[in-house]
Amino acid sequence: MELGREAGATTVLNAAPAQPLPSDRLHAVDVLTPNAVELRTLLGVKAAPDVPEVELCRSALELGVRSVVLTRGQRGVLVVEADRKYEVPALKVDAVDTTGAGDAFTAV
Repeated sequence: MELGREAGATTVLNAAPAQPLPSDRLHAVDVLTPNAVELRTLLGVKAAPDVPEVELCRSALELGVRSVVLTRGQRGVLVVEADRKYEVPALKVDAVDTTGAGDAFTAV
């Protein structure tokens, strides 16, 4: 991420399978694309289902991430940036297998 940032690239992190990262590791991430479980893991937050998704996203922003695109399955995505947040609805599909869905989403 740091090399990408230094080269002027937009850095995108789909950290799956997620694992806790030191808080100083996310500072060079422009776009983070986790689901809620992955985001909690990255942030080192235990289950904490009572913490609103937008607050989890803001926690990542506080560590230096510029934009969090939280994938939420059939509920679409929640995009949180320093000065705005918005939701993008999901397309209705008959999912057969979700393996690789996060990778495909991030690639697009």
